[in-house]
Amino acid sequence: SHKVMNAFGGGASQAKPPEKGSFPLDHYGECKDQMKVRGLMQQENLDLLGFNPESYAKARAKAAPVEGLKEST
Repeated sequence: SHKVMNAFGGGASQAKPPEKGSFPLDHYGECKDQMKVRGLMQQENLDLLGFNPESYAKARAKAAPVEGLKEST
């Protein structure tokens, strides 16, 4: 077997395709048209999805630190 060495002294590794269920980033926008066709880039009003000032304030109040516990910084 022939082993290729890289500049750092280790063996060169072969690139592997992503595992089932993983999604590589689309850096060059190659998937943009297909995502639009499937409705995956549709603009949605975040208020309708529960992202609004009232729900944020409610969540923050619910997650308020318990008295006596020190919050890590």
